Amino acid sequence: MDKVKDIQVAVLGVCLLVGMLVGSFVIAGTLVKVKRNDVLSVTGAASQLITSDHASWSCSVARQSGSLASAYEALKVDLNAVKAYLVKNGFAEKDIKVSGVSRSELYARDNRGYSTNDIEAYVMRQTITRSMPLRGNLPSYWLTALALPATSRSIFIQNWMTSK
Repeated sequence: MDKVKDIQVAVLGVCLLVGMLVGSFVIAGTLVKVKRNDVLSVTGAASQLITSDHASWSCSVARQSGSLASAYEALKVDLNAVKAYLVKNGFAEKDIKVSGVSRSELYARDNRGYSTNDIEAYVMRQTITRSMPLRGNLPSYWLTALALPATSRSIFIQNWMTSK
Protein backbone atom coordinates (compact mmCIF):
# COMPACT_ATOMS: atom_id res chain seq x y z
CA MET A 1 0.00 0.00 0.00
CA ASP A 2 2.89 2.37 0.78
CA LYS A 3 4.41 1.75 -2.66
CA VAL A 4 1.15 2.79 -4.38
CA LYS A 5 1.03 5.95 -2.28
CA ASP A 6 4.69 6.69 -3.07
CA ILE A 7 4.03 6.24 -6.79
CA GLN A 8 0.99 8.52 -6.61
CA VAL A 9 3.01 11.21 -4.83
CA ALA A 10 5.80 10.88 -7.43
CA VAL A 11 3.31 11.16 -10.32
CA LEU A 12 1.73 14.20 -8.67
CA GLY A 13 5.18 15.77 -8.25
CA VAL A 14 6.06 15.15 -11.92
CA CYS A 15 2.71 16.65 -13.03
CA LEU A 16 3.30 19.74 -10.90
CA LEU A 17 6.84 20.09 -12.26
CA VAL A 18 5.65 19.80 -15.88
CA GLY A 19 2.83 22.28 -15.22
CA MET A 20 5.23 24.79 -13.67
CA LEU A 21 7.65 24.44 -16.60
CA VAL A 22 4.91 24.95 -19.20
CA GLY A 23 3.52 27.93 -17.24
CA SER A 24 7.00 29.47 -17.05
CA PHE A 25 7.46 29.15 -20.82
CA VAL A 26 4.06 30.73 -21.50
CA ILE A 27 4.75 33.64 -19.15
CA ALA A 28 8.26 34.15 -20.53
CA GLY A 29 6.95 34.12 -24.12
CA THR A 30 4.30 36.69 -23.24
CA LEU A 31 6.85 38.96 -21.57
CA VAL A 32 9.10 38.77 -24.61
CA LYS A 33 6.19 39.75 -26.89
CA VAL A 34 5.17 42.61 -24.61
CA LYS A 35 8.70 43.98 -24.34
CA ARG A 36 9.28 43.76 -28.10
CA ASN A 37 9.45 47.32 -29.43
CA ASP A 38 6.93 47.66 -32.28
CA VAL A 39 6.52 51.38 -31.71
CA LEU A 40 7.77 54.10 -34.01
CA SER A 41 10.00 56.46 -32.05
CA VAL A 42 10.47 60.03 -33.15
CA THR A 43 13.18 62.31 -31.88
CA GLY A 44 12.64 66.01 -32.22
CA ALA A 45 9.61 67.76 -33.63
CA ALA A 46 8.57 70.13 -36.35
CA SER A 47 5.62 72.44 -36.33
CA GLN A 48 3.91 74.45 -38.95
CA LEU A 49 0.92 76.73 -38.51
CA ILE A 50 -1.71 75.90 -41.10
CA THR A 51 -5.20 77.08 -41.91
CA SER A 52 -7.90 74.51 -42.56
CA ASP A 53 -9.33 74.76 -46.05
CA HIS A 54 -12.44 72.59 -45.76
CA ALA A 55 -15.17 72.08 -43.16
CA SER A 56 -18.16 69.86 -42.64
CA TRP A 57 -21.14 70.66 -40.45
CA SER A 58 -24.07 68.42 -39.64
CA CYS A 59 -27.08 68.26 -37.37
CA SER A 60 -29.89 65.79 -36.80
CA VAL A 61 -33.60 66.43 -36.59
CA ALA A 62 -35.64 63.85 -34.70
CA ARG A 63 -39.30 63.40 -33.78
CA GLN A 64 -41.00 60.86 -31.58
CA SER A 65 -44.67 59.87 -31.73
CA GLY A 66 -47.02 57.00 -31.07
CA SER A 67 -47.61 56.42 -34.79
CA LEU A 68 -45.26 56.31 -37.76
CA ALA A 69 -47.36 58.71 -39.81
CA SER A 70 -47.50 61.44 -37.16
CA ALA A 71 -43.78 61.07 -36.38
CA TYR A 72 -42.94 61.40 -40.08
CA GLU A 73 -45.22 64.41 -40.59
CA ALA A 74 -43.72 66.19 -37.56
CA LEU A 75 -40.21 65.35 -38.84
CA LYS A 76 -41.03 66.84 -42.28
CA VAL A 77 -42.26 70.07 -40.66
CA ASP A 78 -39.13 70.37 -38.49
CA LEU A 79 -36.79 69.48 -41.37
CA ASN A 80 -38.35 72.12 -43.62
CA ALA A 81 -38.04 74.70 -40.81
CA VAL A 82 -34.33 73.90 -40.33
CA LYS A 83 -33.65 74.04 -44.08
CA ALA A 84 -35.51 77.38 -44.35
CA TYR A 85 -33.45 78.75 -41.46
CA LEU A 86 -30.18 77.66 -43.11
CA VAL A 87 -31.16 79.14 -46.48
CA LYS A 88 -32.25 82.38 -44.78
CA ASN A 89 -28.82 82.59 -43.13
CA GLY A 90 -26.75 82.22 -46.30
CA PHE A 91 -26.55 78.48 -47.04
CA ALA A 92 -27.29 77.59 -50.66
CA GLU A 93 -30.14 75.06 -50.79
CA LYS A 94 -28.30 72.98 -53.40
CA ASP A 95 -25.39 72.52 -50.95
CA ILE A 96 -27.56 71.20 -48.10
CA LYS A 97 -27.57 67.39 -48.08
CA VAL A 98 -30.34 65.55 -46.24
CA SER A 99 -29.96 61.88 -45.32
CA GLY A 100 -32.69 59.30 -45.65
CA VAL A 101 -35.07 58.84 -42.76
CA SER A 102 -33.95 56.44 -40.07
CA ARG A 103 -36.54 54.87 -37.80
CA SER A 104 -36.33 53.17 -34.45
CA GLU A 105 -38.91 51.92 -32.00
CA LEU A 106 -39.20 52.58 -28.29
CA TYR A 107 -40.67 49.59 -26.47
CA ALA A 108 -42.89 49.83 -23.42
CA ARG A 109 -41.57 48.51 -20.11
CA ASP A 110 -43.36 46.35 -17.60
CA ASN A 111 -43.73 47.18 -13.89
CA ARG A 112 -40.28 45.65 -13.18
CA GLY A 113 -38.55 47.79 -15.83
CA TYR A 114 -38.08 45.03 -18.42
CA SER A 115 -38.70 45.81 -22.09
CA THR A 116 -41.88 44.33 -23.59
CA ASN A 117 -42.86 43.62 -27.20
CA ASP A 118 -45.34 46.50 -27.20
CA ILE A 119 -44.20 49.52 -29.20
CA GLU A 120 -44.64 52.69 -27.17
CA ALA A 121 -43.39 55.19 -29.75
CA TYR A 122 -41.51 55.56 -33.01
CA VAL A 123 -38.46 57.80 -33.44
CA MET A 124 -37.82 59.24 -36.90
CA ARG A 125 -34.50 60.99 -37.63
CA GLN A 126 -32.81 62.75 -40.55
CA THR A 127 -29.36 64.34 -40.73
CA ILE A 128 -28.54 67.57 -42.53
CA THR A 129 -24.95 68.02 -43.71
CA ARG A 130 -23.17 70.95 -45.31
CA SER A 131 -19.64 70.44 -46.63
CA MET A 132 -17.85 73.47 -48.03
CA PRO A 133 -14.66 75.41 -48.42
CA LEU A 134 -14.01 77.05 -45.09
CA ARG A 135 -15.61 80.46 -44.70
CA GLY A 136 -16.60 80.81 -41.08
CA ASN A 137 -16.71 79.48 -37.55
CA LEU A 138 -17.60 75.83 -38.05
CA PRO A 139 -17.14 72.97 -35.59
CA SER A 140 -14.80 70.53 -37.39
CA TYR A 141 -11.72 71.19 -39.52
CA TRP A 142 -9.22 69.16 -41.52
CA LEU A 143 -6.46 69.75 -44.04
CA THR A 144 -7.10 68.15 -47.44
CA ALA A 145 -3.74 68.81 -49.13
CA LEU A 146 -0.60 68.34 -47.08
CA ALA A 147 2.75 69.18 -48.71
CA LEU A 148 5.59 69.11 -46.20
CA PRO A 149 9.28 68.33 -46.57
CA ALA A 150 10.10 64.64 -46.14
CA THR A 151 12.21 65.45 -43.06
CA SER A 152 9.17 66.65 -41.10
CA ARG A 153 8.20 64.10 -38.46
CA SER A 154 5.15 65.70 -36.92
CA ILE A 155 2.83 68.56 -37.55
CA PHE A 156 1.21 70.78 -35.02
CA ILE A 157 -2.14 71.79 -36.47
CA GLN A 158 -3.68 74.75 -34.75
CA ASN A 159 -7.24 75.91 -35.30
CA TRP A 160 -7.09 79.31 -36.96
CA MET A 161 -9.74 80.66 -34.61
CA THR A 162 -7.57 80.19 -31.52
CA SER A 163 -4.76 82.25 -33.03
CA LYS A 164 -6.90 85.42 -32.99
